[in-house]
Amino acid sequence: AMAADAVVCERSPSPMVPECACGASDVEQAVDASDAHCAEWARLRGAVFVLIDRCAHKELMGWVLAGWASQAEAAQQRRSNAFFDAMGGQLRSAQRRCGLMEERVTRLEPLQSALSAWRGVLHVERQRRSRL
Repeated sequence: AMAADAVVCERSPSPMVPECACGASDVEQAVDASDAHCAEWARLRGAVFVLIDRCAHKELMGWVLAGWASQAEAAQQRRSNAFFDAMGGQLRSAQRRCGLMEERVTRLEPLQSALSAWRGVLHVERQRRSRL
């Protein structure tokens, strides 16, 4: 087993070199090279690239989810605002109707009551006269 810090081939002049000093840059080349150390290095290198790729996908998915959540929240806020605007319009309309009804009742109802009473008296008087 290799030490945790021995991911880079000992024959590489620098840890930043992307391939082993023997020239093996991937698992297939290292296996063909029959150097066990280079094969292990290439396998670890492939595993690191898989982890990097997964991290990149995870980060990308995080960005996508954050963007979707932002858009969903904005849409929900717009629907909520539209709902409260509609409810406010209905409330103002109902208040206006109630105000008009109150005005009508206070101004016209006494007149209508007086006319109904007068018509009723006329009707009773006509019936009384027709009996005579």
